[in-house]
Amino acid sequence: MNQILGDRSCRFFRLINLCLLPMALALGGCSEQAFLPEGGEHSSLNADTGVFDQQRDQSTGSKAFEKAGVFIEPILGYYVLVADDDHVPYTSVDDWQPVLYDYQKSGANTLFLTFVNPMTMDIPPAFDRLIETRGSQQPGSVPDGTHIIYSVGGQAYSHKYNPWPWLSSQMAAEDMAARVAAWKADGIDLDIEDGAGNQPDAGRNLIHFVRKLRELRPDFLITLPVYGFPQIRATNELVNAAFDAVGQDQGLLSAISIMVYEGVQSLNYVKNYANATDQWEGFPIKVNVPREKIFVGLKGTASRTDLDQVSIQVREGSIGGIIVWYASVKDAQSNTTAIQYSPSWDASVLQSSIWSDALNSW
Repeated sequence: MNQILGDRSCRFFRLINLCLLPMALALGGCSEQAFLPEGGEHSSLNADTGVFDQQRDQSTGSKAFEKAGVFIEPILGYYVLVADDDHVPYTSVDDWQPVLYDYQKSGANTLFLTFVNPMTMDIPPAFDRLIETRGSQQPGSVPDGTHIIYSVGGQAYSHKYNPWPWLSSQMAAEDMAARVAAWKADGIDLDIEDGAGNQPDAGRNLIHFVRKLRELRPDFLITLPVYGFPQIRATNELVNAAFDAVGQDQGLLSAISIMVYEGVQSLNYVKNYANATDQWEGFPIKVNVPREKIFVGLKGTASRTDLDQVSIQVREGSIGGIIVWYASVKDAQSNTTAIQYSPSWDASVLQSSIWSDALNSW
């Protein structure tokens, strides 16, 4: 996630009306830069009702989706700092136990764990340690029903590792999709930014990766962070492949998230995706993204006034949810804050109840 000022770097619409789903299946379908300062639940078609039934994997207890790869409610998601190769002892290989704060358990229904190193795509041990607490009801554990999404890349890893090796060819991308399909997470957040994201082949192969992943794990949530003004070649190409000019979903992305966090300025950029075809000739986004598939950003120390303003847009269905940059967690052994970038952006500094108030109002 674009690490602003950091050290490094009305319910949610059901996208296919259940009464139309049998018809959809019969037709073959149910498939300006952000500011600088195997687990889970699987779905199967019920032959009697023609709709998808939830099949919960009791090891994780996620209620993330009722149908393949689709959020069924507005999300309020924190980007949670769990691994960073510049922050010893919390690197991609360090094994430690993250502990959630109480406000995180009540004030979010989605956690984006940062960051998977795109060079190796190996899962940091702490990611799986946290997901394994889900539903255990132990202190600091993840509540049952919380979506857990592993975030790949980020601003620093997009600059440092350029290109990402698994986006060098279709074969490499599809091979990586097979690896990702075995993750314990409910989904993947593809945070490819300036640097790796502007490689000539990155967009085409990112599309190959997503298509293969959809084939292997149709239940997987796939989210794509984007700049307010679309200027990253790879993300633009993926957005253009994922939707069409009239807002029809092509079955690739679960959502996009706008990485603008100051005040409520993220709302100013929704039109660049929801109404992209109304923008000027030559605009890089050629399609219209359904509003329920657009999440907007807020900083972790946002005010209640700003959160309330954005929450109104969620309740009215103008957007699909909120992403929060960022929130630190505790290290169970030391009982102290683990990774922290700028404290002025860290939701865990305030541990405010405004997030749970907003979530409960939707």
